Amino acid sequence: MRRNRRLVRVCAYALLLVVPGRLRARTTPAPAPAAAAEKDCNESREVGKADAGREHGTGGWMAGSLAGGVLLGLIGAGVVTAIAATSDPEAETVPPGVNATCYQNGFTDKARGKNTKTAIVGGLLGTVVFVVIYASLSDE
Repeated sequence: MRRNRRLVRVCAYALLLVVPGRLRARTTPAPAPAAAAEKDCNESREVGKADAGREHGTGGWMAGSLAGGVLLGLIGAGVVTAIAATSDPEAETVPPGVNATCYQNGFTDKARGKNTKTAIVGGLLGTVVFVVIYASLSDE
């Protein structure tokens, strides 16, 4: 009974690591000045992807998926990875001179890919730890 309570408590703490990032307030991108010549959609999308590759952090996804893997094995890793794959990260600001919608689309695509890859790696590492702990406890 105590073990179940402890497991529920640890799972709740793990969710606290993942959920706040998904509930973060999103900012509306500022429109580009009218005087600046806008890049076409493909160029703007590529700029968004490049910016996401440089600026988008994935530390929270690593921690959350690692915790999910340690606590629930492949199930926890899979749940966090599924959440990462459906995340909708947006750029905080849009640089002037780009098509804002296309930039956001490129940024979101690249950032979501980074989130998913990081969640997979963290989840697998957590699952390895889960298996090692389980194996060491079952040997006793």
